[in-house]
Amino acid sequence: MLNITKKADYGLLMLTSLANENLNSFIPLKQLASNQDLPYKFLSQIAIELKAGGIIESKEGFGGGYRLKRPAKNISISEILTLLEGPIAPMACFKGKACKHAPDCGHRKIMERLTTAFNKTLSAYSLANLSAS
Repeated sequence: MLNITKKADYGLLMLTSLANENLNSFIPLKQLASNQDLPYKFLSQIAIELKAGGIIESKEGFGGGYRLKRPAKNISISEILTLLEGPIAPMACFKGKACKHAPDCGHRKIMERLTTAFNKTLSAYSLANLSAS
């Protein structure tokens, strides 16, 4: 089963909240955490990854906080999830891990098609689609 972890879920909630704000406004992380009822410390770790991945930017001091680095329509759900979770795949062997069954795996081709379709679908939706919901 494909699962979205708390980390990815919280990251999506944070980004959706930022997408609903004025693109020029920096929102304090404490405000984002409070508005979404998310743990501040965990959200700050997620924010570091999102900033390093080029999805958000920050400003320190008075009037500081976080904002999207690009318009929400230019940030795909696939990009966000891959940044926070790594490759999106249903099986460990698709994430580069060794599998003793690989040479004779009967379901690998189907799982490859499923993974391709899933990733294509995630790439078709942007953060703007989530914030419009």
